[in-house]
Amino acid sequence: MKRNIVFMYSGQGSQYKNMGLDLYYSEPIFQYWMNQLDQYFIKFIGSSVFDLLYGDKGKKESNTLTHTHLAIFMVEYAVTQVLFKHGIYPDSIVGVSLGELTASAVNNRISLLECMEMIYEQAHIITKSCSKARMLSILADSQLYHCSKELYLNSEIVSNNFKDNFTIAFPEEKEKVIYNFLKMNQITYVPLAVEYGFHSSLIDDGREPYQKYLAKRNITWNEKIRYKQYSSALVDQLDDFSMDYFWKVVRMPIDFQNTVKKAIDRNYINILVDLGPSGTLATSCKYIFNEENILPYTILSPYGGAMKHLDLLYKELDMQK
Repeated sequence: MKRNIVFMYSGQGSQYKNMGLDLYYSEPIFQYWMNQLDQYFIKFIGSSVFDLLYGDKGKKESNTLTHTHLAIFMVEYAVTQVLFKHGIYPDSIVGVSLGELTASAVNNRISLLECMEMIYEQAHIITKSCSKARMLSILADSQLYHCSKELYLNSEIVSNNFKDNFTIAFPEEKEKVIYNFLKMNQITYVPLAVEYGFHSSLIDDGREPYQKYLAKRNITWNEKIRYKQYSSALVDQLDDFSMDYFWKVVRMPIDFQNTVKKAIDRNYINILVDLGPSGTLATSCKYIFNEENILPYTILSPYGGAMKHLDLLYKELDMQK
């Protein structure tokens, strides 16, 4: 049976200290690209993302939006180059939130340098223009949100991840009301390591300054893309590469479940490769799909084991040749 390879890129909330460190010391291609990207950021912002990610300095500073935005992109792009070096290329790619910018660079929609500057500027503008907020992943059917005034009056649903899992964003001052409601009803939730309310009206104040930045930069996109590309925030509108596209991908609600289904070919063996730092998209796919010909793979994880995960992927691809 033929195979359909899908690369998936995640966004904010998937980061953690030392992400990709085991791969950095084990895989020369990953190390090369991490160093190359970091050298560019040193010239551009005057500091090393690498030092914040892997050094002692990062213990205090690595969770700021600017640094996590850049670090997630660096790790995802560098892992992709490892797969390319081994002759593994996708038939399609799926981007989620910030991961859509990584996907656009990988897919030659925009140049690498333009993408890196856009990511930095987006984080910088949101930090300056928007109030801090909270995001929670809730382990329950999204109908809970619509039936609970404590949730729908105080937060916005920003993502349907899979059955019995959705994500909300809310202002910091609503934290007590929402936490008390969830605890009182014994509903399991996971706080995300995100300081701003992505995919909600809580970042609307950043739209105008970001659009002005894009207009000044005169960003152009290449129509000769390499792979099919699917957007989790613009499920049916990816061909609309207007000036607002790179804002919409972090502002519009996420529909990962329906997006990744578009990338599936039921007549093929589908190998879904999560290139994000935490493997959260591969985990979601395990809940979304229950079919033998759909195989989610994780590379990076907070628990390490990247080389082992790569070996498993290589063996699977060798079997499918």
